[in-house]
Amino acid sequence: MSELLVGNYMSEYPISVKPEISFETVVSFMAESRFSTLIVMEEENSMPIGVFTERGIIKHVVSGKTLDQSIKQELIQPFVSVTPDTTVIESAKLMISKKSRILVFADTDKLVGTITASDMLRAFGETEKTPTLEKVVSKVVYHCPFDTTILDAVKLLDEKNISSVLVTR
Repeated sequence: MSELLVGNYMSEYPISVKPEISFETVVSFMAESRFSTLIVMEEENSMPIGVFTERGIIKHVVSGKTLDQSIKQELIQPFVSVTPDTTVIESAKLMISKKSRILVFADTDKLVGTITASDMLRAFGETEKTPTLEKVVSKVVYHCPFDTTILDAVKLLDEKNISSVLVTR
């Protein structure tokens, strides 16, 4: 696993937005495009100031705050940076310890991509030494009835700090 480099698994050409974009516009764009993270930059070719994520959307909606605002107001989250020659395992450890998204830079200032948990799983899947499910599966499974409102399901995700919930009939 020490040979798996971020540069081989990162998502290139990250999509960026300006912090003045409206919350509603950026959420619609993310839903339509199936993006889970957008890079927030003050202007083109500048350094990112943060990331806007699905988890951030969930936290904002659950808090009951207004949707009529720009993403600049409190919604931008920090990130951790690595280079393309950082190992995937080092990046995974960083992501977990910092509870953060990871951006990939070349020459310390040129944004070249992102590495996500999904990208890391794809990398680990290509090795002979993948862990058994027993070592990585969640021991607690949260569920909600089929007729639960979306807002209540999102509140459960946020409250338990989880990314999925089993829906039962």
